[in-house]
Amino acid sequence: MTSKTTSTVPSQNSRAFICVGGLETSARGAQEMVGELQAFTSQIRARKSQTLQTKVWIAPDETHHSVFPAAFMRGFRWLFPESPECL
Repeated sequence: MTSKTTSTVPSQNSRAFICVGGLETSARGAQEMVGELQAFTSQIRARKSQTLQTKVWIAPDETHHSVFPAAFMRGFRWLFPESPECL
């Protein structure tokens, strides 16, 4: 991750859903995505933005290749809570 950050803050309310698979760790022979996600979200939250709402989910028992369907649907439901129940 870069140490340079911009000082801009979204002027309107924004939401971001960020997810990785719980099995995306160096201990399992993968790139350390879980630790990197935790560091990244700590940096975002340290900015204490009043206009950015984040949701972080580490999907248990998912790998880099299997996490997409679950992450997509969970993120979609969080980003658009007023969507029909059938989603």
